[in-house]
Amino acid sequence: MKPFLFSVLVTFSLFQQTFGQNKTKTEQQFFDLETNWMNAWKNKDEATVRKIIADDFALTSGLTAGELVYKETWIEHAMHGFDCQSFSIDTIKVRMYGNTAVLNIWWHQVATINGKDWSGSALLTDVWVKKNDEWQVVARHATPLPKK
Repeated sequence: MKPFLFSVLVTFSLFQQTFGQNKTKTEQQFFDLETNWMNAWKNKDEATVRKIIADDFALTSGLTAGELVYKETWIEHAMHGFDCQSFSIDTIKVRMYGNTAVLNIWWHQVATINGKDWSGSALLTDVWVKKNDEWQVVARHATPLPKK
């Protein structure tokens, strides 16, 4: 096994052991926020999605061919053509910086987009900012994980 791949696997394993089961109060709070957002996506609840996603939201993903996806485009794709059967947040890590939270999430979904299978796992980095006493997500980066 190549040294770099081995170190990535060891780090991932240690991270899962450390953060997999016992969530802190802060991790639970953001686990709940993420779950609310993804349930709104799954249930096509556009009003809730609009409250959760900040107006200046941007998604970066290995699947978007190097283009940023902004709030309105994300909502359009999420509400039309994307069908989520289930999702899970396997692990969450939260780092706080004042009114900003940076989350690392190991994610899994069973979904289709325009009838094509879109199921799999990903490592997400979400950035949440507290504005007017409400948390909103301002950025997401998604890296698909290799299928087992």
